[in-house]
Amino acid sequence: MRLLFLIVLAGCGTDTFRSGDASPSSEGGAEASAMDGGSDRKCDPMKPFAGAKPVAELDIPGMDDATARLTPETLGVFFSRSGTLFSAGRMSTMQPFGNVMPIPGINKMSSDFDAWPSLVGNELYFTRMNAAGTGIYLATNFGNPAPIPAIGPSGPILNFAPYALFGGVMYFSRNDHIVRTERVQGMWGAGTDLPAPVNLAGSTNVDAAITPDELHIYFASDRTGSQGMDIWGSARGKATAAWGTPLKIDSINSNDDDLPTWISPDDCGIVFSRRSQGQFDIWYAQRQL
Repeated sequence: MRLLFLIVLAGCGTDTFRSGDASPSSEGGAEASAMDGGSDRKCDPMKPFAGAKPVAELDIPGMDDATARLTPETLGVFFSRSGTLFSAGRMSTMQPFGNVMPIPGINKMSSDFDAWPSLVGNELYFTRMNAAGTGIYLATNFGNPAPIPAIGPSGPILNFAPYALFGGVMYFSRNDHIVRTERVQGMWGAGTDLPAPVNLAGSTNVDAAITPDELHIYFASDRTGSQGMDIWGSARGKATAAWGTPLKIDSINSNDDDLPTWISPDDCGIVFSRRSQGQFDIWYAQRQL
């Protein structure tokens, strides 16, 4: 089952699938700066992610800060802090995030996480865990959240970690598998599990982050070769092709649990959650220039 929040909130030899990726980088420390560069920064897509650092301005010691997702222009961020959804903003991609506050009109007597801002309109998708179960909710105009019928709470079935893409496509996690669904005539379907080698029998495969062209996917798995939950990546040449053999992203994985939460559209920057000593923090890494 998922390590991320179901407990906390209830009370590759080669770095990636790219030939240029290499050995693990140093991880930085508490003095790490904010996510920098954003959409204005370019990278060499054949180089590994490097310089993984915690996002200090979004961290409060003793609290679980995780599941951070950036807005399309990378000037806003949504994340979860110990079961409550927060947002923060900045004026430039070179600045740290500020004005960190709970999202009004959404947080209730429940555990809310995995907030994903839609590219269309003022829609916010997120995971809610309450007495009805764990499911995906939609808040329109950042208020009046309601469960999505086909993928909302359903008893023992866990629907979580929505990652909606432009054009009516969403990836999310159902129990231990990654699922893809589409919105047809305004209604989201129940979706279909991704086939192997992304979902692998006998292992947990969750928390997918996908580029908008659906050519690169990152996800967390405890499959053979992992140390707990590690970040794995796969690629394909076109959106209708089969996914390639996933490879472990060793340049950012650690001995702790690492789970991806956002990937930049150009595949240059990645945001992930790291669970160390029982606490989650938000981390960021970039491919080298």
